[in-house]
Amino acid sequence: MKQILYPLLKDFPITQGYGEVGNTSWYLVHYGIDYGATGGSEIVSCDNGEVVAVSLVTGYGNWVKIKHNWGYSIYGHQKFSVVGVGDIVKCGQLIGYVNSSGWSTSDHLHFECRDLADRVFDQTQFITKNIKEVIMTELCYQEVDQAYCDCKHRHLHINEITGGKDDSERNMFEFYRGKSLVEVYASLLRDPEGYGYIEKGRSALGIKKEL
Repeated sequence: MKQILYPLLKDFPITQGYGEVGNTSWYLVHYGIDYGATGGSEIVSCDNGEVVAVSLVTGYGNWVKIKHNWGYSIYGHQKFSVVGVGDIVKCGQLIGYVNSSGWSTSDHLHFECRDLADRVFDQTQFITKNIKEVIMTELCYQEVDQAYCDCKHRHLHINEITGGKDDSERNMFEFYRGKSLVEVYASLLRDPEGYGYIEKGRSALGIKKEL
């Protein structure tokens, strides 16, 4: 899972975290993060994506659901939204305003994340308030993904020609195959230069593209 952006323009405290036991009869476990934002506060998209739902939903009130390459983000209890189904949104783009619609006792934002199978997960550790982290690591992720695919293709092609005797291509393929994209992604964030794996991949694959 990649870094995602804090979903509000201003800082607000968490009033209920993911997995906490509900304090009302509406639910048993809280599958999201509630931010105690004041009414009318601006809500922003946590990542690039496509709006797949804008509607009034039981419990959530007025919500927006956005599909990303890693899953879905949901923004509940809105006053109203400023996006529509099919809209392509950018990370940090305004999508709506905080309110207390749905099953709610006061103004707040319910922020929820789901995987591509629509299963909820705890997004707490992935949230950042630095939009540059989200954008830059997304670029890194895409390039590593492409380098992996290129390397796999070139390895298979050279194997057909050489009978699998080209060690440099095979070693480079093994370098990427031995690590999931999540592991490469995490390593990129830990690398002091930020591009440890990327630079090795560029060198071995002859990639000239600059981030």
